[in-house]
Amino acid sequence: MIIKSLQDEELKEGVTYLSKKDTSLSKDIIVDRGETYKIYNHSLCLYIVNNNEAYPVLISNTPTCPIGIDIPSDIETFIRNEVEVLTKFANMEIDGWEFFDAIRDYKNSKSE
Repeated sequence: MIIKSLQDEELKEGVTYLSKKDTSLSKDIIVDRGETYKIYNHSLCLYIVNNNEAYPVLISNTPTCPIGIDIPSDIETFIRNEVEVLTKFANMEIDGWEFFDAIRDYKNSKSE
Protein backbone atom coordinates (compact mmCIF):
# COMPACT_ATOMS: atom_id res chain seq x y z
CA MET A 1 0.00 0.00 0.00
CA ILE A 2 1.21 3.46 -0.86
CA ILE A 3 0.14 7.09 -0.73
CA LYS A 4 -2.28 7.59 -3.60
CA SER A 5 -3.22 10.58 -5.70
CA LEU A 6 -6.87 11.55 -5.43
CA GLN A 7 -6.92 10.94 -9.19
CA ASP A 8 -5.97 7.27 -8.70
CA GLU A 9 -8.56 4.95 -10.25
CA GLU A 10 -9.03 3.09 -6.95
CA LEU A 11 -10.14 6.30 -5.22
CA LYS A 12 -12.65 7.26 -7.92
CA GLU A 13 -15.04 4.29 -8.07
CA GLY A 14 -16.55 2.09 -5.39
CA VAL A 15 -15.72 4.53 -2.61
CA THR A 16 -17.43 7.27 -0.63
CA TYR A 17 -15.72 10.58 0.15
CA LEU A 18 -16.64 12.00 3.56
CA SER A 19 -15.70 15.57 4.37
CA LYS A 20 -14.64 16.48 7.88
CA LYS A 21 -17.74 18.65 8.28
CA ASP A 22 -19.88 15.54 7.70
CA THR A 23 -18.01 13.42 10.25
CA SER A 24 -16.53 15.88 12.80
CA LEU A 25 -13.12 14.29 12.13
CA SER A 26 -9.97 16.37 11.71
CA LYS A 27 -9.46 15.25 8.09
CA ASP A 28 -11.56 14.20 5.11
CA ILE A 29 -11.66 10.44 4.59
CA ILE A 30 -12.45 8.04 1.78
CA VAL A 31 -14.18 4.75 2.63
CA ASP A 32 -14.78 1.63 0.56
CA ARG A 33 -18.40 0.98 -0.39
CA GLY A 34 -18.13 -1.73 -3.01
CA GLU A 35 -15.46 -4.29 -2.13
CA THR A 36 -12.83 -2.17 -3.86
CA TYR A 37 -10.21 -3.58 -1.51
CA LYS A 38 -10.89 -7.05 -2.94
CA ILE A 39 -10.67 -5.82 -6.52
CA TYR A 40 -7.30 -4.19 -5.79
CA ASN A 41 -6.17 -7.15 -3.67
CA HIS A 42 -5.28 -5.49 -0.37
CA SER A 43 -6.54 -5.28 3.19
CA LEU A 44 -9.64 -3.27 4.02
CA CYS A 45 -8.66 0.31 4.72
CA LEU A 46 -9.91 3.84 4.65
CA TYR A 47 -7.88 6.68 3.21
CA ILE A 48 -7.09 9.91 5.00
CA VAL A 49 -7.06 12.84 2.61
CA ASN A 50 -4.11 15.21 2.79
CA ASN A 51 -4.24 17.87 0.07
CA ASN A 52 -4.30 16.01 -3.27
CA GLU A 53 -3.12 12.73 -1.79
CA ALA A 54 -4.59 10.05 0.43
CA TYR A 55 -2.86 7.55 2.67
CA PRO A 56 -4.23 4.21 3.85
CA VAL A 57 -5.19 3.17 7.36
CA LEU A 58 -6.10 -0.45 7.96
CA ILE A 59 -9.62 -0.89 9.36
CA SER A 60 -9.44 -3.04 12.48
CA ASN A 61 -9.78 -2.79 16.25
CA THR A 62 -6.13 -1.69 16.20
CA PRO A 63 -5.86 0.64 13.18
CA THR A 64 -2.42 1.02 11.65
CA CYS A 65 -0.93 2.87 8.72
CA PRO A 66 1.08 0.41 6.62
CA ILE A 67 3.35 3.17 5.34
CA GLY A 68 4.28 4.46 8.81
CA ILE A 69 2.44 7.80 8.88
CA ASP A 70 0.91 8.77 12.22
CA ILE A 71 -2.85 8.39 12.37
CA PRO A 72 -4.70 11.36 13.92
CA SER A 73 -6.10 10.16 17.25
CA ASP A 74 -9.69 11.14 16.41
CA ILE A 75 -9.59 9.06 13.22
CA GLU A 76 -8.06 6.12 15.07
CA THR A 77 -10.89 6.32 17.63
CA PHE A 78 -13.47 6.61 14.83
CA ILE A 79 -12.16 3.46 13.15
CA ARG A 80 -12.14 1.51 16.43
CA ASN A 81 -15.68 2.61 17.26
CA GLU A 82 -17.08 2.08 13.75
CA VAL A 83 -15.08 -0.94 12.54
CA GLU A 84 -18.23 -3.04 12.12
CA VAL A 85 -20.10 -0.35 10.14
CA LEU A 86 -17.07 0.39 7.94
CA THR A 87 -16.59 -3.32 7.23
CA LYS A 88 -20.26 -3.98 6.48
CA PHE A 89 -20.44 -0.94 4.17
CA ALA A 90 -17.32 -2.04 2.30
CA ASN A 91 -18.74 -5.52 1.87
CA MET A 92 -22.15 -4.20 0.78
CA GLU A 93 -23.89 -5.78 3.79
CA ILE A 94 -25.55 -2.46 4.66
CA ASP A 95 -26.81 0.24 2.34
CA GLY A 96 -25.90 3.90 2.18
CA TRP A 97 -28.80 4.97 4.38
CA GLU A 98 -27.69 2.71 7.23
CA PHE A 99 -24.09 3.79 6.81
CA PHE A 100 -24.89 7.51 6.84
CA ASP A 101 -27.19 7.06 9.84
CA ALA A 102 -24.25 5.52 11.72
CA ILE A 103 -21.94 8.37 10.65
CA ARG A 104 -24.52 10.94 11.75
CA ASP A 105 -24.92 9.16 15.10
CA TYR A 106 -21.12 9.16 15.57
CA LYS A 107 -20.90 12.86 14.72
CA ASN A 108 -23.77 13.71 17.09
CA SER A 109 -22.16 11.73 19.91
CA LYS A 110 -19.02 13.86 19.55
CA SER A 111 -20.93 17.13 19.77
CA GLU A 112 -22.71 16.22 23.01
